[in-house]
Amino acid sequence: MSLIGASRCLESLPVDALVAILSASNSLSDLHAFIRASPWLYQVFLSSKRAILLEIVVRETGPAIRDYFALSTLPLLYRDHQYHVAGALDALRKYEELLTGAKPAIGIAVEQVIDIIQFKRTVDFFVDVYEYTRLLLLKSINPAAATPLSRSEYQRLSRAFVRHQIFTRLYPRQCFAMNQLPLGEGLFGLFEAWEMEQISVAHAFVFTFFAALHPPRWDSVCFQRDCPTSPVCESVGCYPDDLTAVRHQFSSLISTDAKFMESFKRIFKHRDSRRGLGVWGGYDTLNASHGYNARIMSAGDHPLSLDAFKEAESLWWSEKAKPKLCAGLGADEPPFAWVDAMQGLNCRRWGEDLDLCFCEDECANYCYGLLEDLAKWRKLGFVFWG
Repeated sequence: MSLIGASRCLESLPVDALVAILSASNSLSDLHAFIRASPWLYQVFLSSKRAILLEIVVRETGPAIRDYFALSTLPLLYRDHQYHVAGALDALRKYEELLTGAKPAIGIAVEQVIDIIQFKRTVDFFVDVYEYTRLLLLKSINPAAATPLSRSEYQRLSRAFVRHQIFTRLYPRQCFAMNQLPLGEGLFGLFEAWEMEQISVAHAFVFTFFAALHPPRWDSVCFQRDCPTSPVCESVGCYPDDLTAVRHQFSSLISTDAKFMESFKRIFKHRDSRRGLGVWGGYDTLNASHGYNARIMSAGDHPLSLDAFKEAESLWWSEKAKPKLCAGLGADEPPFAWVDAMQGLNCRRWGEDLDLCFCEDECANYCYGLLEDLAKWRKLGFVFWG
C-alpha cells in the first residue's frame, strides 16, 4: 500500500480512534509530525487538543507532572518591591496538596498544558546539557558506563530542574534573607533527602552554567592563570531565577557571537571542574541540610564545635538505627546509585552535610571512607542514576 493510500486509510477511522492514536504518540515531536502530515488529523487534534496534549505530557514527565502543574499555577510573589509571605505560604500549601493528593490532571486547562509544554522545552534543554557533560565524564572513566538516560533517569533529572525553578519562584532573589522567611522547613519537609540532593545538584549545575555565561572579569583572569580555587561570584544579582531566560540568552549568544561557544566551553569546563564538594550561588539552604559542617568549620576552637560534633554523631547513629533504604525503578523512588553510595542509610542530609565532619570509631571509618568519592559521585550525578 502506498503512503497516500495508508494516509487515507488512517483518516477513514472514527474520530475517537484517531484521538486515541494521536494520544499514543511517543513524544510531542511525533504528534507534531502526525498533524502536519494531514489536514484532517490536524482538525481531529484541535477537537481534542487538551486531552491529547495532556496524555502525552503526563507520559513523558511521569511523576514530575505534579511539579510542572504547581509551577504553572504559582503566583507572582514579589510585587511592588514587596515579598508577599501570605501568598507564598498559600502556594506552598497547594503544592503540598498536589504532591500528596489525587491525580493532578483533573482541572488543568489547555492554557496550563501549553505553559507546561513551553517550560518543558527549557527543562529538556538543561537535561540534555547535563546528560552530555556527565556522559563525557563517565566515558573518560569507563566507556561502558556512558549509556543514554533511561526514562526514569530522565524524569528524575527533569523533576529536579522543575523543583529548582519552583524553589526560586517561592524564594525570589530579591528576598535573599531566607532565614527570615517562614517557608524553608515547610518546603524541604515535602521531600526525602535524595530528592533534596537532586535539587541541590540541579542548583549547582544551573549556577555553573549561568556563571559561565557571565564570567566576572577577575574570574577570567584567574582562569588564565589556571587557578582551580578562584572564588565564585555569589552576589544576589548573579543568580538566575528564570531558567527559560537563561536558555534564551544562551541561544542568543550562540547566534550572534561566532566565538562564544568556544569561550563558553572553556569557562564552563573550568567552573565545572570545581563542582562536587559544595553548591555555589546564593541559596545556601540548598547546599546543606542541617549546616553541621559549616558550624564546625566556623566554630574553630569554640565550645560549639564539640557540641556540633556530638549533634552530628547523634544524627548518624539515629539514621543507622532506621530500616535500610531500598532502591526502586521509578522516578519517584530512591535511585539505586544513591542507595548504594549511602550503603542503604536512610539519612535526612544533602549537599555538604552528606559528609558528616566528626571522628568517632565506626562513624569515622564510614564517613572518611566516603569523603574522597563523594565529590566525584556528586559531580557525576549519582543521585539520578538507576
